[in-house]
Amino acid sequence: MGAGNREPIAIVGIAIRFPGGISTPKRFWETLQTGLEVVDGVPKDRFDHNSFYDKDPQKYGTIRSRPCGFVDDQRLVLEASVHAVQDSGTLLKSMAGSRTGVFMGTFMYDHMAMQMATEQRDDTSAHVAMGSMVWATANRVSHRLHLQGPSITLDTACSSSLTALHLACQSIWTQESEGALAGGVNVILRPESSILLSKAGFLSPDRSCKPFDVSANGYVRSEGVGVVYLKSVSRALRDKDRIYASIRGSLVNQNGYTAEGFTVPSLAARVKLLETVYAQSGVDPTKVRYVEAHGPGTAIGDPIEASALGKKLGHARSEDEDSLWIGSGASGIIGFIKAALVTFYGEIPPQLNHRNPNPSINFKALRLAIPTERIILRRDRERKLLVGVNSFGAGGANVHVILEEAPSDMCTGTKISARGARVFVLSAKSQSAFAHAARDLASHLRSQKPLLEDVAYTLNMHRDKHAEISVIKANGLDDICGRLDQLGSEQASKETLTLQKLPGAPSPKVAFVFSGQGGQWLGMGMRLAYQEPIFRDYLAAFDRIFTPLAQFSIIAEIFAYPANDYKMTKTTIAQPAIAAIQVLLARTLISYGVKPDSCVGHSIGEIAAAHISGALSLEEAVKVIYFRSQIQNKAAGAGSMLAAGASAIEAENLIKLVRVSGKVEIAAFNGPKMTTLTGTVADLELVASELEKHGMFARFIKVDTPYHSHFMDHLEDELLKALASFRGRKLN
Repeated sequence: MGAGNREPIAIVGIAIRFPGGISTPKRFWETLQTGLEVVDGVPKDRFDHNSFYDKDPQKYGTIRSRPCGFVDDQRLVLEASVHAVQDSGTLLKSMAGSRTGVFMGTFMYDHMAMQMATEQRDDTSAHVAMGSMVWATANRVSHRLHLQGPSITLDTACSSSLTALHLACQSIWTQESEGALAGGVNVILRPESSILLSKAGFLSPDRSCKPFDVSANGYVRSEGVGVVYLKSVSRALRDKDRIYASIRGSLVNQNGYTAEGFTVPSLAARVKLLETVYAQSGVDPTKVRYVEAHGPGTAIGDPIEASALGKKLGHARSEDEDSLWIGSGASGIIGFIKAALVTFYGEIPPQLNHRNPNPSINFKALRLAIPTERIILRRDRERKLLVGVNSFGAGGANVHVILEEAPSDMCTGTKISARGARVFVLSAKSQSAFAHAARDLASHLRSQKPLLEDVAYTLNMHRDKHAEISVIKANGLDDICGRLDQLGSEQASKETLTLQKLPGAPSPKVAFVFSGQGGQWLGMGMRLAYQEPIFRDYLAAFDRIFTPLAQFSIIAEIFAYPANDYKMTKTTIAQPAIAAIQVLLARTLISYGVKPDSCVGHSIGEIAAAHISGALSLEEAVKVIYFRSQIQNKAAGAGSMLAAGASAIEAENLIKLVRVSGKVEIAAFNGPKMTTLTGTVADLELVASELEKHGMFARFIKVDTPYHSHFMDHLEDELLKALASFRGRKLN
C-alpha cells in the first residue's frame, strides 16, 4: 500500500503535565489562548541555582549544594501514559496483553546522572539501574500496563519526542502495533546541562524565548511530560472515541554534513523533508493552514526554518489564499499537542513574545505570517483543516508531522437525559487516593462545569474499578460537588454507597433474565422514553424495522391515547411490545455500565435474550418476533393461561379433581410453588375456583392465546418455514 493510501491515525487521548499547573489539555489550551507565560524560577528542592552565580567568579571556593527533592522520568511517563489512556475513555484492563507499542523520547539524563554520581555510591542498590536507566522509560510503561507491542526509548535531542511519535505511527501503519502511546519527558534535576547549553549559546540570557522576533536570543529549557494515545481512525470510530485530530503522514530525515558546523541546520535537508512527506502522504502542501514550528528563537535557526517553510508551503499559494500561519510554543510533543488542539478547536492562539519580526526573514515574500492575535480558521466542507508540526534536533534529526481535522462522521454531541438524579461511580486504590480523587473531581467540575451526563458516563463506563468504590446519587452540579467534598474529607453521605473490593476477589457475575407475557400494560416505558436517550433511540430503531413488516407502529400502540387495555392482550401487539421494552431496558442498563455475563429468557423473552447476547441482530430479532406473533395469533381465542400458586404435582392433582371438558396442561414450571396452566377459558375458570378453595393463588394472565400447549402444535411447521433463512450466531 502506498504511503498516500495509508489509513490516518487518530489521536484519541492526551496527557500533559507542564509548568504553571497545566495538567489537562483544556487547561493547556486556555493558557495558550490567554498568552500566559509560565516561565518560573528553579524550585528550591532541586538545586541552589544562586550557588552557581557569583559577582566575583574568581573568588576562591564555591560549594555546590546536593539536590535532594526530585521527580523521576519513569514515574512521570507512567502516570502520563495512564492519564492518556483514561482521557480516551479506554479501560486499562482492556489493553493488557495487547500489541500496544510504547515510544518515548528523552533528552538530558539528570536523574540517571544523580544516581550514578560519585557522592551517591553509598546509597546505590540493585534497583538503581532499573529505576534510572534511560532505556527503561518506555519499558516501565509496557511492563506496568502489560503492553506487548514495541517498547522504545530514544534520544535525538530536541526532536526526540516527535521522532518517537513518528516511529509509533510507522508501527501502527505496518500493523506491528494495534495502538501506541507516544511522547516525551524532560526533568531538570541538575544544573550541569543548563550550564553546558548556556555556554554553547543555545539559551536565552533573559530567560524568554522569542521565535521569529528581532530580539530572539535563544530558548528557555523547560520540564514536563506529554503523552498521546494513538490508534487507527477506523478503530477510533468503531470505539466511538473522541478524536482530537488525525495524522496523515510523518517523516524523519537528517541534515548530513554541514560545513558551518555540527549543530548548524541544513536548509536543503529541511526543504527535502517537507517535499517528501507531503508527496508521500498525498497532501497538497499549499492547503496547510498552520504550522507549529520548531522555533528555537536563535539568529541562525529561525531564518532557516522560515525559509524552508516558505519555499515548500508558502510560495506556491495563490494570491487569494491566506499566508501560512506559523507559531511556536515548545518543541516536540508539546508542539504536537498544541497543533492537535489547534486542529480540534479550529483556531490559532496568539504567539507569545512576538513584537517585531526578524528582519532576516522576508515574511511577505515567503507568504508566512505570525499570529499576534487569536485567529479563527475557516472550516471548509470541501477540504479538511490541515496543520503541520516541525521538530529539529541539535544533531540534525529533522521531523515533520501532518495533522488533519477529525472525520466528519466522528461521534459528537451529548444526548441529555431528562431525569434529575444521576449515578456517579468513583474508584481508587486506597482511601487516601480516593479522597484525593474526590477533591480533584470536585475542583474540576466547579471550574469546567461539564455536562454531568458526560461525567457520569465516563466514570461509570470508562474508568477502571479499584479496591475503593463509591456510588453517588446526585442531582445537579452543586449536589455532586457537595457529596464529593464529603468524600474528600472522608465523611459519610446518605446518598453515597461505599464498597470495598477485597484483593483477589472475583468480580460478581450479572445475568439478565427476560420474561414472557403477562406483565405488560398500556403506556409502559413512556417515562423512560422521555428521560433516557438510549431507550428512546433503540425504541425508534426497533420501530423502523417493525413498521414496514407489520404495517403499524409499535410505538403508537404502546403509547396509544385514549387508552385501550384490550389491545395489550392481543398477540400481534403484546409480543413485539414486550420484546421491544425488554431490549430497551437492557440497552439502557448496559449504557450505565451494567453489562450481563449471561442472558436467559422465557417465551418471548428468549428472543430479547438472543439479541442482547449477540446471537441475533436487532433486525433478525424483530423479524422473529413479527413472524412468531403473527403465526401464533392464529390460535387467538382458543383459550387462555392461568398463573397458579402451586407446585407441578399439586397442579396436576387439582386438575384431576376438576371435571374439565377439554385438556388443561402445565405450560411452564416457573418455580417450586408457581406453575402456568393453559386450556380453554371455561376449563381454567374451574381450575382457578378449585385453587382458591384450597387457599392457593390463581390469576389469569393477560393473553388471548394459550401458548406453550397443544394449541400451538398445528402452527409449528408454518413458523419453522418462516424462520428457515435465519442462522443466528454461535456464542462462546
